[in-house]
Amino acid sequence: MKKISVDGGALVNNQNQQYGNYVFTQELVKALKRFDKKNQYILYLQEQPSIKSPLTPRIIKPKLGWLKLRLSIEELLKPNQIFLAINQALPWYLPGKKIVFCHGLAPLIHPKLYPDSQRRMKRQIKQMLKFATYIVVGSEKLKNSLNDING
Repeated sequence: MKKISVDGGALVNNQNQQYGNYVFTQELVKALKRFDKKNQYILYLQEQPSIKSPLTPRIIKPKLGWLKLRLSIEELLKPNQIFLAINQALPWYLPGKKIVFCHGLAPLIHPKLYPDSQRRMKRQIKQMLKFATYIVVGSEKLKNSLNDING
């Protein structure tokens, strides 16, 4: 049995429950529990999610620096073998394997549409390409684009 950490940060955003990262995270969490009975999953959250989670929730605080700093500390104190970065962002420190889901590169391709997130997205992609053990993508085109970025 492996212990697997899951970034559930998208589940606490009640404004976007009908689309995007929220729906992807929600459906992946449900599928993990339904199809994988042998591993133990810990769902990291900032607060109680609006849905009942089938995974073991671990609410960690404070919200400030939650992903980069607070999750890193949690993984240092209670390390797990795998970390699922559902929305392509990684904490600074992770001792185990890192499986990162990359959904797209829209902020890089259309920077004028994403003035707030372009710099953050560039950093996330560089970090993902450098430190991920595996990257999960939804299309061959996205895979090729990431390969082009990585050189």
